[in-house]
Amino acid sequence: MKKTLSLCTIALLCSGLTVFGSQKLKTKELEYLDKAMQAELQFKLPVDEAKKAWKRIESFINKFSSMKIKISDDTVIETLPPTQGMIRYGYRATQTPSGEEMEFAVACSCGNAYSREQANKNSHFLAYYAQTGELIAKLVDK
Repeated sequence: MKKTLSLCTIALLCSGLTVFGSQKLKTKELEYLDKAMQAELQFKLPVDEAKKAWKRIESFINKFSSMKIKISDDTVIETLPPTQGMIRYGYRATQTPSGEEMEFAVACSCGNAYSREQANKNSHFLAYYAQTGELIAKLVDK
């Protein structure tokens, strides 16, 4: 009997989360999500745009990471790794010169397997924000 209750409870929670997620997103947010998810996690920008992008990356990680920053310099921003099993998000971003451009790479990781999809979304939100300056903060999970 307990197994049946547990499975029913899990099913209700999962369906509730799905409905909640789809009801909360407005058209503008859905459009933003679509654009952000198309953003490459490795990208190049002209040197004159790179400083702004790096500042955006730094501010994003400061605001949305649930882990403390371990390294922050002109080429790497990295947080401590998320604790295994916990829904916490850590980030790593790099920038390296590439001719007349700077090459960026961004990633978000999570210690909980069930939140890896959100960590992937957070990576794309960071990449899109770095490139465009556009962000809908309420879509980013902390």
